[in-house]
Amino acid sequence: MIEVKTAKEITVAYIEGKGLNNFDKEEAELKSIIEKNDIKTTESVIGIFYDNPADVGPENVKWDVCIPVMKNSKINNIKTKTLKSAKFASIIHKGTFDTLDKSFDEILSWISSHNHEIVGPIREIYKNKTTTEIQIPIK
Repeated sequence: MIEVKTAKEITVAYIEGKGLNNFDKEEAELKSIIEKNDIKTTESVIGIFYDNPADVGPENVKWDVCIPVMKNSKINNIKTKTLKSAKFASIIHKGTFDTLDKSFDEILSWISSHNHEIVGPIREIYKNKTTTEIQIPIK
């Protein structure tokens, strides 16, 4: 089921990357640094994807792996930024990452049929191994 919601502003620690095959490695690195610095996290890991793999190829997709942290957290050698509040079309995907494209097809079709425009990068919020929330910013 597609839902329209407004995501609140959050501060994240993040690592920038390129290539879908590199995401998991950098996610593990970011988690390790957060744990070593004893930083309190506030929510699930977020992937922000700036490119469509169909347009640029999976190896060229630019992304940020993010972990929400308390505002004003200082973490050695890791950047932080604020993700602004925004309106999103959202869908909860239940299943493996291999079947994520079905949920993407559903949400993109919904956005088109409801005359919305995509206005920014896609977010994936990893709730657990089999539950991912896909958020696409719309207007």
